[in-house]
Amino acid sequence: METKFHQWDFIIVDKITPRLWTLERGDIIVFVPKNRDVPFIKRIVGLPGETVKIINNNVMICTWTWAEQQCDKLEEYYLWKDVVTSTTQCNVDTFEVQNDGYFVMWDNRSASTDSRCCFGLWCFENSNYLVYPEDIIWKVAIKLFPTLEGHW
Repeated sequence: METKFHQWDFIIVDKITPRLWTLERGDIIVFVPKNRDVPFIKRIVGLPGETVKIINNNVMICTWTWAEQQCDKLEEYYLWKDVVTSTTQCNVDTFEVQNDGYFVMWDNRSASTDSRCCFGLWCFENSNYLVYPEDIIWKVAIKLFPTLEGHW
């Protein structure tokens, strides 16, 4: 499944679903992060109440079951086989997703500004890397077709 988006691509967005139903892992959303004024398009990776860990270039989703934390590798069928998910940009490898937030990443992990580094604001202690429902503008429904960049 190729879901890469590029500048000048046309997409159809759903402005109602994010307000009515729960967003799911894998959903692609458009949002404006706190302290920014430019919309971002990213994929939801971590859901409220989970912990996202990046271990050996793999995304692990951790939840609590009884008295222990259970971590499972996230199967990301939408990524190219050679995509590496690293933490070298910000040196943070564990992200607690609060009950009202979402952890987001994009498919082009090496050139993406996402929840790993606070959308270009870098992650420092007590900084916020989550996307909250009030920041979400749209859920992407369909990518119509790519356009030729600069050819309108």
